[in-house]
Amino acid sequence: MWPFIMKRRESVKRSTFKEELKEEECKEEINAVDERTFKLQVSHGSCTGVFWRGDPLTGARPTGPVSDWPRNGALLKGQIHEIKGQQWLHVSTMRQARSSSAFKTVGKNRWIPFDGGPFNGGKFLHQCTFS
Repeated sequence: MWPFIMKRRESVKRSTFKEELKEEECKEEINAVDERTFKLQVSHGSCTGVFWRGDPLTGARPTGPVSDWPRNGALLKGQIHEIKGQQWLHVSTMRQARSSSAFKTVGKNRWIPFDGGPFNGGKFLHQCTFS
């Protein structure tokens, strides 16, 4: 599980992706409820992002319009869950890629798996790295 530290982080290490994480993108207040920020970036293939998944436990589908699916480079905040041996992020807010606006609340039952598997884009969610 992820370590939870109540501390404001200010600096960011360089990203291994084409786009580097900007320092202001990854500043976050980590809270004890385990809400964290991740960058969505499909590791390989030609996918431009990841469609929302429904609740992996109940099968409940995402509510509302799902055209706001996160594109590569989007920042997602949410709670980490391990379900049937796979890690999932239950997303609460998102800032779309290349957007200068603030994080926006997303609809209910918006989930993203951490990994899509070797034939579905590889790793999806990458932790914002702090020094």
